[in-house]
Amino acid sequence: PKPAAANGRSETGYHWKVGTEPPVLGAHSVAKHEIFERYVRIYIDTLTKSHVQTRLNLTIVDGFCGGGRYRLDGAEVDGSPLRMLHAVEQAQRTLEEARARGFTIAADFVFIDENAEHLAYLRELLIKRGFGDRLDKEIRLVKSTFEEAAPSVIDAIRRKGRAHRSLFFLDQYGWSDVKLATVRKIMGELTNPEIVLTFMVDALANLLCEKNSSISALANIDLNREDARALIAMKDNKGWKRIIQNTLYQHIQGHTG
Repeated sequence: PKPAAANGRSETGYHWKVGTEPPVLGAHSVAKHEIFERYVRIYIDTLTKSHVQTRLNLTIVDGFCGGGRYRLDGAEVDGSPLRMLHAVEQAQRTLEEARARGFTIAADFVFIDENAEHLAYLRELLIKRGFGDRLDKEIRLVKSTFEEAAPSVIDAIRRKGRAHRSLFFLDQYGWSDVKLATVRKIMGELTNPEIVLTFMVDALANLLCEKNSSISALANIDLNREDARALIAMKDNKGWKRIIQNTLYQHIQGHTG
């Protein structure tokens, strides 16, 4: 992605339009997509250990889904939406084969992006890949920012059952697209949510200086002017980027639970 701007956001650098080639996938995104897919597989495996169990209700939310397809080393590869769908399908097949009584993963998918062209590309891709009959049912495409969509997503998970098993993959484009208040809301209103949040620490660390320490985006991550000054002061230390990273890590944990 391009560097974060002064408002804490950065343009994704990835753009999709129906009828055109998908964007080239960056090395950092390759790693993230692999982590997301592996996490889904491990999560389901962990929650289905009991052979008495025959069903798992689950909601998977991709808060910044994009168009779902990329170019990499001369070939086209799947992005996070399709990788998550396939991870659940593989887990379903494995469980069905292993359980005499069968098993059902009742998974809902919510793919959110504020760009209509990205969602149009993803919709066409999902139809081509055989998921068309599930669109607008188990698979929902939502044109919105994650912040605006979050309350309705939380409500839908609450209506699905009491366990609220849910995975939120929030691969934001900078460091302030996701408010820590929203993370607190998810953690507070759902029983069993898990959140994977990416955070461009370097972009924020490079931005911190006296003249812009009061920018409004800092409020999204619960940093006030005094907090910003304390982070700025850390830049006088050797290895200051790692110090700031560790401090922000503790800050996010402390302010979200």
